[in-house]
Amino acid sequence: MMERLTAFYVVREITDWNILPMQGELLVIDGGNGAKCLFLQCPCGCGSPIMVPARGSIRTERGDHPYWDITHEVDGTWSAAPSILLTSPDGCRSHFFIRHNRIDWC
Repeated sequence: MMERLTAFYVVREITDWNILPMQGELLVIDGGNGAKCLFLQCPCGCGSPIMVPARGSIRTERGDHPYWDITHEVDGTWSAAPSILLTSPDGCRSHFFIRHNRIDWC
């Protein structure tokens, strides 16, 4: 297993939902209605894919998934609030914030 990441090394804004992120890469997906989603591999190194939908995305409007406030910061970086907590019983149970492309572990 890799060491836990503390920052994303590559950040790409895309519109293609069929691209998988590499470790250390943060994909910002434009949902077409202005709402964004963040897509990344778990920064603990386990490789689990994580989709972070923004408030107002189609998926969250149906009420079947939590959502985050995703912010494109003045300095060009990305942040998501609140924290991201993986809760799958067979997963790694990582807990972290994304702030200015950094990973702040809880």
